Amino acid sequence: MNCKQDKLFNLAGMQAAEKKLADIYTKMKAPEKFRCNYYDVPHSMGLQMQNDAFAWLEQWLK
Repeated sequence: MNCKQDKLFNLAGMQAAEKKLADIYTKMKAPEKFRCNYYDVPHSMGLQMQNDAFAWLEQWLK
């Protein structure tokens, strides 16, 4: 979960981390288990982000 307007973490750093993690999941033969979302908000954890996180957790940890 990344916030496009985040003042603590810049977009380039978030995208670099996303690529590294996606590569790791691909090497583990589980690319479908990795998801990276970007929200056009400042640093936060809003309701939509929470709903997305819980849906992902339910899908893969159920």
